[in-house]
Formats: sequence, structure tokens, C-alpha cells
Amino acid sequence: MYKLDFHENLNKDLDKLPEDVYDEVYFMFKKLEKNYFKYSKPLYNMQGRNLQDCRKTYFYNAEYRIVSKIENNTIKIVSIIAVGKREGFEVYNMANDRIN
Repeated sequence: MYKLDFHENLNKDLDKLPEDVYDEVYFMFKKLEKNYFKYSKPLYNMQGRNLQDCRKTYFYNAEYRIVSKIENNTIKIVSIIAVGKREGFEVYNMANDRIN
């Protein structure tokens, strides 16, 4: 079981989500707590965004992403960095700004 740690700006991301999308992201958070690596995929450098230590989770018909990162694998802490649309690399830009 993993403990999720939320970035200080994550509430802003969540406030922007439509209600049905919010419900699904909450469900995905529960899945990530149980089996982080099963429900996330590695990210790499994306057009100048250094996200190689991060992972992504698709949700809401792959229209939205959760960007996260293992902070301490020994005690299983996962930092949720950003939640948002993939369109226009919106979520990746937010994540890049928050960690770099």
C-alpha cells in the first residue's frame, strides 16, 4: 500500500475538473494507493520538459492524466504532482513547472 502526498497546488487542479471527472480521479487515487506501478506508466523528457522521474496515469477515457512521482520507495510515498488534460500538454507543463 502506498501513501499519497499531494502537491500544494493540486487543489487548484481538482477545482477545475468537472464533477464526473473529479469522481473518476478520486477513484484512480484509490487504485494508485493499492498498486502504484500497475496503474502508472513512466514518463520521459517531453519536448524540453524534464519529467523522466515521473509517471503518468490515464483516466476519463485517456483524456486526463495524473502525473506522480515516487518520493520514497522504501516507505512507499507517492507525490501527486498535477492532474489535468493531456490536450496541449497542459498537465505536463504544470508538472514541469512544479518540480523544476
